Amino acid sequence: MAAASGLFSFYVFHGHMPARALAHAARDASRRARIALGLKKAPPAAKPRTSEKIPTVKWSELCRASGVVFHESDKADGNVNLAELAVLNALCRACRPRELFEIGTFDGRTTLNLAANSEANVFTLDLPAGHATKFEVVGGDNKYVNKPASGARFTSEPNCRLPAAQRITQLYGDSASFDFSPWHGRMDFVFVDGAHSHDFVMNDSRVALKLLRSGGGVIVWHDYGVWPDVAVALEDLLKEQPALPLRHVRGTSLVVARIGAGGR
Repeated sequence: MAAASGLFSFYVFHGHMPARALAHAARDASRRARIALGLKKAPPAAKPRTSEKIPTVKWSELCRASGVVFHESDKADGNVNLAELAVLNALCRACRPRELFEIGTFDGRTTLNLAANSEANVFTLDLPAGHATKFEVVGGDNKYVNKPASGARFTSEPNCRLPAAQRITQLYGDSASFDFSPWHGRMDFVFVDGAHSHDFVMNDSRVALKLLRSGGGVIVWHDYGVWPDVAVALEDLLKEQPALPLRHVRGTSLVVARIGAGGR
């Protein structure tokens, strides 16, 4: 899909996202009511989807919808959902990065959108199919590793002709052994959406912090509360660095850290 009109952007932020939040609230209220009335058994030792150790904020406390555009809004398995894409686009536009790094290209949908909502040089790293990894890849990740091609959303017609696509550099390798040193201290915005095991998330998080400029910037993680290891790893990261301003964006699986003056 080509860049959406202002009308589509308005629908996403003021129609789709509020409706989605209401639907989730209604579903949770219905489940609690059925349990209270004895119509449904409470799950044994149920674990919350997200931890209270990371404070939750509304997306509107972090960014605004103004000027946001969308490319390739259709979601495939493995992509961020539309609400998460909207928040990422708005955060990127608010940050106005000069350089941006993404760990985990997959099909390139998020990559293309981040490029379109900035004027940044975008670097995106992906693991080629069949490539050996330093850490174990958890079972559920295998189907995302063994994909036809990285970045298909920005390398295929007609998106490959877009100015935003021309600013994307595709890199390949295992994020746990890749040499990130040429990009250390250069990035204003980092999106972490690679492998979901604890070791990978910890490694990629430490890499992300090294990638930021000395003045700071924004780091965003995906799949918090969806993949258990992601939640545990981010909470372990917070133990290592208690001052790290992690915030879970309500109604999404995104966690955001806006660090220093560069994260305003």
